[in-house]
Amino acid sequence: MSPKHAFASAVMWSMILAGLASSARTQPLNTVIEVECDAFRKNPNGSWTLSRKTQVKNGIYALLLEPATFRKNDINVFGFDLTRVLEQNCVEPAKKK
Repeated sequence: MSPKHAFASAVMWSMILAGLASSARTQPLNTVIEVECDAFRKNPNGSWTLSRKTQVKNGIYALLLEPATFRKNDINVFGFDLTRVLEQNCVEPAKKK
């Protein structure tokens, strides 16, 4: 493969991967994942601390979580980052003035 073709191939792959990464970030959480929000506390650095054992549910399936602190991309629940699920389910939107 010539250097010109190698460069074009590298550019193409980086564009594909960048597109996949951005589309994954912007996809809405379109499944119902139940969490006990009162068991979690959001920390100032954006991580979440779980104070007691709890279940995260998706329909008939459940995952048991042990007390710990979770940062972004630490744990995946039913195909979604736990911190993303907590942000969508447990953070109250800012009140409109």
